[in-house]
Amino acid sequence: MGYCLLAKILFESDHPEHVYAHTFLIIDWNLVSWSETVIDSKIDLVLFEKDSLLFDTGVTKTDQNGTRNVDHPWHVYGCLEYPEICAQLSFARLIMANPLILN
Repeated sequence: MGYCLLAKILFESDHPEHVYAHTFLIIDWNLVSWSETVIDSKIDLVLFEKDSLLFDTGVTKTDQNGTRNVDHPWHVYGCLEYPEICAQLSFARLIMANPLILN
């Protein structure tokens, strides 16, 4: 309940910094990862494939060399029924609010 409520508040907010906060919340929650993994992730390690976002996680706590997940990135699927927790929509909002992030 708390996750969905916070996601909805950030999703409906007009503050630009809440776009970042919303994307961070959604991606971090879906990857079930350290916040550092999301903070350190690079835009070029994220791919779009059909109905999912693919994340190359690189180095993790259980994979210090970053070689274990090379051939199978983590998939994050959207939840179109609830747009406030949809990872694809969150990512799209971030890119639209900050188009230079792709440079």
